[in-house]
Amino acid sequence: MMEVYRQAAAGLVQLDGSVVVRNRFASLVDGSEYRLGPEEDSDPELFDQIGQPVEVRELVRRMIVRSSNLATNELLCLVAAGEACDFMEFLGAPGVRILRGVEDGLAYAQGLNNTTTARALVTILTKLARHEVVSPAASEEMLNLMRDQEHNEAIPADLPPGIVVAHKTGWIGHIYHDAAIVESQPRFVLVVLTEGFPDEHAPPFVAEVARIVYEGVSG
Repeated sequence: MMEVYRQAAAGLVQLDGSVVVRNRFASLVDGSEYRLGPEEDSDPELFDQIGQPVEVRELVRRMIVRSSNLATNELLCLVAAGEACDFMEFLGAPGVRILRGVEDGLAYAQGLNNTTTARALVTILTKLARHEVVSPAASEEMLNLMRDQEHNEAIPADLPPGIVVAHKTGWIGHIYHDAAIVESQPRFVLVVLTEGFPDEHAPPFVAEVARIVYEGVSG
């Protein structure tokens, strides 16, 4: 998302422009083609638009709000993974390492995976909260996307009503993460990365962590 907005500010990408959704991606390993299936995606509706143009801004929204794998991969065809990595390093977060699109099975088998650290995510979210990513206007637009997150079973779940949380979840197998800007008084950034929980147990655990941190921060 941040790299898309950076390139938009540089005139390299048009947020209001469109790309045709093709669902055809090249493996990082050998360039062979692979595709995604709607049954494996948290946003299956986008698959109904294969072969049709979709606004870049809408792809970003689906990637953030619904964790659409298809939207993510289409955007990684628009802005290269390496460019996104370079921008993360520029922001002081080299721990965010983006190599490839989602569900590249050959790359996964060789251990070529996208990785992050909690510290790196805290760094970029802190800058976003301070409106220091790309521009104040771009930062606020990205924050609004994260505020519209539809997967709210983790960090926001046990916080008091009315507290706005701008966040992004991510999960695969027994890995479940949530990274958030909690817009309470005082505002704080919280990143919880988990591994090893049964699927249904991770979100309540993250919610409990968020509640404890909120109570500590708010006094």
